[in-house]
This record gives sequence, C-alpha cells and structure tokens, in this order.
Amino acid sequence: MKSTSRQAYAQKDPNKSTRDRMDILDFVEENPGCTRQEISRHFKRIPINVCCPRVNELLASKALVERGLKRDSVSGKSCYRLYVNEEAGAAA
Repeated sequence: MKSTSRQAYAQKDPNKSTRDRMDILDFVEENPGCTRQEISRHFKRIPINVCCPRVNELLASKALVERGLKRDSVSGKSCYRLYVNEEAGAAA
C-alpha cells in the first residue's frame, strides 16, 4: 500500500456514513414517498453510488420501508418510494 493511500485512509471520517444515514432519514421523514434519486439530487455531497448503500442499510435496520413505485422525472424509470417505518418507531 502506498503512503498516500495510507494517509487518505487515516484522514477518512469514520462518522460520515452515520451522518449520511441521519441526513437521509431526516429527508425521507420530511419528504415521504421520495426516491433514492431524489435524495441524491437533494444532497449534492451524496452521489447515487453512496446514497443507495446508506438507504439499503436503513432498510435493513427497518428504519425505512419501500412502498409503491414512482416514475423518476429525469430518467423516466420506475423507482421505489421510501417512507420512514412508523412501526419501528413505535417498537423502540
């Protein structure tokens, strides 16, 4: 491993993923039925290739749920709508 790679790894913010998940969760709570693409477009610092894994983590933890489809206004593709899982909040 090159020293520049080690330096970059050492400077990596370990809390960035957590911060991204919290931002995504807040956005979905404020915009129920939004899609991953809309989240990524809203947060310029969270590209789609970072947004999808964070959303998948939130889905796996049952903080979010997918319900229904919505046609994306840019790509025209059908995308899953995301909602905060109200049942998970009641159980906590």
